[in-house]
Order: sequence, then structure tokens, then C-alpha cells
Amino acid sequence: MKKIILPVTALFVVIFIVLFLLTKSSDTQEAKDVIEKKSSDGVELKFGHHMPKDSVLDRAALRFANEVEKKTNGKVKITVYPNQQLGDSQKMMELSRLGQIDIIATPTAKLSVAVPSMQYADLPFLFPTREDAYALLDGKVGNMLLNDLNDIDLVGVAFWEGGLKDFTANKPLLKIEDFKDLKMRVMKSRIIMEQFHALGAKPISIDFQETKQALKEGAVDGQETPLSGIVGMEFYKVQSDITLSEHGYLAYVLTLSKKSISNFPLKSKLF
Repeated sequence: MKKIILPVTALFVVIFIVLFLLTKSSDTQEAKDVIEKKSSDGVELKFGHHMPKDSVLDRAALRFANEVEKKTNGKVKITVYPNQQLGDSQKMMELSRLGQIDIIATPTAKLSVAVPSMQYADLPFLFPTREDAYALLDGKVGNMLLNDLNDIDLVGVAFWEGGLKDFTANKPLLKIEDFKDLKMRVMKSRIIMEQFHALGAKPISIDFQETKQALKEGAVDGQETPLSGIVGMEFYKVQSDITLSEHGYLAYVLTLSKKSISNFPLKSKLF
């Protein structure tokens, strides 16, 4: 998680899983035959996310897919579906719980409706630097949050970096008073909505893919997201000001579908 497009922790965890599933020998001949058959057939997995093609997250997902395929000698192929091709974040989460999407990368805020503890990562001004976020989310607290995903049939693998969030609007946002009565686009998260209420703004939950148009039409006055999202979604084309506040951290959670994994050989070794 130390670099924005190099999700190392997640990569090695998943590589370990697929290598274990495809190459580890078993004490029984029956299990060995299953593994050999699965290895010869290969495994194809679907990876969905909500960011545009060629965005930072999309490039990370593609690199992840390429590394897994390379490390498994082509036996595990991951097809990446960017830009909500498989549905919005909520829909992809539900499909993954059903085993219809194998891998997803979802912002913690969007998981917090189903898993309230995920709100922890969205507390404003919790992380002074990225390194503070790494220390917490790659440690014991992060593992506790990932384990909570088991309750909704997802397997939490690792946190990927989205970056520190900044504001865009059609004016500088330098004082608390600058937020008064502004309509601010937010993700569906109680913590984030309360943050804007405290600033005197009016938080409005809008799908990320619809945010640029909403900003252009004046349905909302501003929004918060890391610079990678501002660039990837081209918010700078419809907003005049960017305030480099770094007021919150956006973490993505890389998860696997528990139902998908349960269909792999030696499934009892995973859980």
C-alpha cells in the first residue's frame, strides 16, 4: 500500500492463495486429481471497480491482474471491468456476495452501510500523513476491519490507497464559513455526511459517475475526493477551485467473493 498504484500486500496475498490452490500437493490422491484438473482448465476471475478506464485504480487493477497471471503461469486470468461496467459499487458488492463477481475494489465509505466498522477509516483528520494510514490499516486495526467483511460473505484481502481527499468548488474553501449552505456531493456514509453537517454544508449522496454532470448543472456546489479522482473524473473542467485540504483518507478495500473461493479446490484450507 506504500504507493498509489502498487498494491503490494494485496498482490502477494492473492498470489499466495491462487498458487496454494493450484499447485500445493495433498495427502490424498483424490484431492491431487482435483487440483491437477483445475490447473489444466485454468481459472478465470472477474474484477470490477467504479473508476474510469486508465484511472489510477484501473491501472492498479490491471497490473494486479497481469502479475497474478504471470506468477501462476497463465493458470489464473483476471479480467478487469472498470467504470461500473458490472454495476455501481453497491450492485457490485451484492453480486460479489452472491459469487457472480469474484474480486472488487470498493471505497470503505461505500462498504460502511453493510459493515459499519468500515466508517473508521473515513473519520476526518484521522491520518495526518499517508504513513499514519499505512501503519493503522496494514496493522491490527486493519485486520480487524477486514475480518468484519466475513459477515457479509466477502473476504477482505487488503487496503489499497485512494489518497488524501481534497475539495473542489467554484470558490476557495479556506474557512468553515465558506462551507455554509453549500450543497456538497458525498458518498453514502453517515460519518461523511455528519462531517459536512458540522461544517454547515448540505451533504447530498450522488453516484460518483453522475457527479461531474451534477457539478456542471449546479445540482451540487462541490465535492471531496483525492487528486487522482479529480483528474480521472475531470472535475477540474466543471469547477473553478481546488482546495488542497488533505482532510480525510480514501481507502479502497480489495475483497474476494467468499462463494467464488468456496468453489476452488482445497477450500477447507482457506477458512
